Amino acid sequence: MDVMNYLCYNMDVMNYLCYIMDVMNYLCYNMDVMNYLCYIMDVMNYLCYIMDVMNYLCYIMDVMNYLCYIMDVINCVAIWML
Repeated sequence: MDVMNYLCYNMDVMNYLCYIMDVMNYLCYNMDVMNYLCYIMDVMNYLCYIMDVMNYLCYIMDVMNYLCYIMDVINCVAIWML
C-alpha cells in the first residue's frame, strides 16, 4: 500500500507539473500574440512616420505654391507698370 501511495503521490506531482507546463505554454502563446501585435504597431508607427514626412513635403509644396503666387502677382504688377 505504501508503494501504491507513493506512486499515486508521484503521479499527482507529475500531473501538477504538467498543469504548470500548460500554463507556461499558454503564457508563451500570449507572449507570441503580444509580440505580433507589437510588430504590427511598429509597422503602423513607421507608416505614420512616412505620413508625417509626406505631410511636411506637402507643407513645403504649399509654401512654394504661395511663393509662385506672389511671383505671379509681382509679374502682373510689373507688366502693368510698364
